[in-house]
Amino acid sequence: MYICPKCASPLRLCNKQFVCDSNHSFDISSKGYVNLLLGSKSGVHGDNKEMVTARREFLSKGLYSPIIDKVANIIKDKSHTKTPH
Repeated sequence: MYICPKCASPLRLCNKQFVCDSNHSFDISSKGYVNLLLGSKSGVHGDNKEMVTARREFLSKGLYSPIIDKVANIIKDKSHTKTPH
């Protein structure tokens, strides 16, 4: 369940947006995500270009690969051991 960041009321899905009882609404992007961040005094929120570049460089080093492989193997093992209903 999502909570409205403005008034803390539950958000409900209505067409292509989430809406609370106070009619605060948050659109679902064409890529499928919902931005629940509120504007800051500086008008800036989210990652800047340098942050995105640093994240991309870090992830390209493959440091998460052992974790990803382990989780993938656990999921694969679980899917093979499921009993049919």
